[in-house]
Amino acid sequence: MPVVKLNIGGKVFQTTESTLKRFDGFFKTLLETSVPVTRDENDNYFIDRSSQHFEIILNYMRDGDVVLPDSDKSILEIQKEAQYYMLMGLVEICEKKIPKKVEKIMKSLENENQLLEVIANITDKPVLVVYYTFEECNFFKYPHDIRIKQFLATFADRFDIYFKCDSASMKINKNDEDDEDGGWSYRIYDTTNGWAQSGNFENVHKDLPCYYKGRYFKIKNYKKLFSKAK
Repeated sequence: MPVVKLNIGGKVFQTTESTLKRFDGFFKTLLETSVPVTRDENDNYFIDRSSQHFEIILNYMRDGDVVLPDSDKSILEIQKEAQYYMLMGLVEICEKKIPKKVEKIMKSLENENQLLEVIANITDKPVLVVYYTFEECNFFKYPHDIRIKQFLATFADRFDIYFKCDSASMKINKNDEDDEDGGWSYRIYDTTNGWAQSGNFENVHKDLPCYYKGRYFKIKNYKKLFSKAK
């Protein structure tokens, strides 16, 4: 079985030709086609890449699987090398090992003190607090027809929106266990008239535009009265 020597960034590795041809990709193309190749002074194939993780690359080609290190940084480096060598199976293994980052799009309130701080700092923009619910064993109830990203995109320019875990005493529908909104509710806090409005979250797309329209005319009337008083 022919042995192939590879000079990876100045460090020489040895493996069999069959190992390098096992998977479609860089090395199989290198050995089976007439693509131009660079060789070092000892006639080894020279590849201008880092040798730091190449042993892992080789082990993957030998076994079809590999144990990755725990470091996310190292896994990302291995994934980058796997992409260069076109070893898509190893790329997928790396992707599964790296925890996916969850985009943070929601502002949350952990306790009543944080809620009071938010209310105390209201300026011109009313605060909308969405109360969500958990059941036993942390089972999460979610409104079936609400898309949070779309909801935020629609109303974030008019309301300062926060999410807070509900308690039994705060629910709008305490006795409705099968409500379609999952027990979610909302409250609006506004400097124009204090605690302004509350309701079931299933009605939020209908309620909020009406509230904001009413608020606009109320503020407009206040300004008219103030200007007349002058």
